[in-house]
Amino acid sequence: MADRPAAVAPVANRQQPDLPAPGPTRPGRDHAFGAELRQATSAYRRKVDQTSFLRSLQPLATPLSLRWAVEEQLQRIICANAAAGYTPPVAESDLPPLVPLSAAGGAASRTSGPEAKGIAGPLSLDRFPRPVGDNGRGVHWIPTLRTDPEVVDQFVAEAVKMGMKWVVFLNDGTNIGDNDYLVRQLTRNGIMPVMRVYTDGLKPIEGDLEALVRHYRALGVTYYQLYNEPNLMVETHGQPPDVARYLDLWVPAARRVIAAGGLPGIGALSPQGEMDDRQFLREMLDEMDRRGELQLLDRTWLAVHNYTGPRPLSDPDGFLRFRQYDEIIRAKLGRSLPMVGTEGGTHVSTHVDEAAQVQMVLGAYEYMAREREPYNFAYTYWIIANEVGGGRDPEFSGHALFTAQGPSRLARALAASA
Repeated sequence: MADRPAAVAPVANRQQPDLPAPGPTRPGRDHAFGAELRQATSAYRRKVDQTSFLRSLQPLATPLSLRWAVEEQLQRIICANAAAGYTPPVAESDLPPLVPLSAAGGAASRTSGPEAKGIAGPLSLDRFPRPVGDNGRGVHWIPTLRTDPEVVDQFVAEAVKMGMKWVVFLNDGTNIGDNDYLVRQLTRNGIMPVMRVYTDGLKPIEGDLEALVRHYRALGVTYYQLYNEPNLMVETHGQPPDVARYLDLWVPAARRVIAAGGLPGIGALSPQGEMDDRQFLREMLDEMDRRGELQLLDRTWLAVHNYTGPRPLSDPDGFLRFRQYDEIIRAKLGRSLPMVGTEGGTHVSTHVDEAAQVQMVLGAYEYMAREREPYNFAYTYWIIANEVGGGRDPEFSGHALFTAQGPSRLARALAASA
C-alpha cells in the first residue's frame, strides 16, 4: 500500500503503571526460594537491578569510531520490560552476543565471516521478541508520521479492546521523539510496536539511523522495517523494480540497525507489483549470497503484505502467501525467517460486503491464534483509523476500522471476539 502520511503534533510523556509479577526463575536456581524472593522484591528494585547495565554504556564519540555492543540478552530484557514488565535475565551462555559492526565502508565490512557482519550465528525463531500473551493479532496505526497524544490514548485503548498485540507505525526517517508517546502507550498496554522507517520511495535513509534505533530500543521497539514494496513502481517513483538497487540501500541500513541493537525487516513485497513478489524475493536472496551478505539474515525478519481481496482464506496466493515466501527462504537458507505482517486484511468492495469482510478477517485472526506456523508472528490489518485520527489521504477512508461515525462493523466484531 503506497501511503502518503500526514503530520500531526508531537506528544508528551505519561506516568508508567506498576509492572506485572515476574516470570519463572533462571535454570540452576532453587525455584521455590527464588519465587518467594522475587515476590518479596519490589517492582522498583527489580527495575533498577535489571537496567543497571545502562549506567555503564557510553554514547558514541563519533559516528564511526565507537559503537555499542548490545548483547541479545539485553535486547530481550529491554523488550520484555517494555511489552510486559520484568522478565529475569537469562544466563550469558544462553544467548550469543551481537558483535559490533565495523565502520561503514571499512575493510571489515567487505570481508566474510561473523565478525565482519556484526553477527554471531543465526537467531532462532524462539529468540525473536514476542509480546506476552501473543495471539498474532496486529493492526497498522493511522497513516501519519506523528500523532496527537489524545488520539494516541483513544486508539491505543481501541486496539486493546480488539485484542491487538502488534501495532505497526510510521516514523519520519530518522527523526527522534515524534512517536515516543505512542510507543510508550503501546508497550504499557502489552502491545509490540513495529516501526517502519518511512522514506519517500527508494531513497537513502538520511540522518543517524543508529541513534534512532538506540533511542527507540530503550522504549521497547525491536523491529524496524526498512523501505516498502520495492517491487511496486508507485513506491519507487516510477522506476522499474531493481533488486540490486534495493540491496544497495537495504544492506547498509540493515547493518546500522543491527549495530544499534535492532532487528531489520526486509521491506514487504507487494503481491500486485510490476515484478512478481516471489521472483523478487528469490533474486534478492541470490544477490545477497553473491555479495556475501546472507549473514545479515541471521538477525532479519520479512515484512508481509497478505491482503486477501475476495479470495478465500485457503487461497495460497492470498492470506496464505507467507507459505510461498517460506518455501523460497528455506530453499536458500535451509531455515525459516520470522515474518511479521505489516499490512493486510480484507476490505469492503464491490466483491466483498461487510458481512463477508467480518467473516474473513475474524477467520484470519483465528488462524493466527490457533494454527499459525512458528515463523508467522503477526497478521496486521490495514488500518485502525484515517481522517478521525489525523490521516489526510481519502484513498484510505474505506479501510479504517474507526471513522467519524464510530467503529465499523468489523471493529465491533473484533472487540467482541477479543
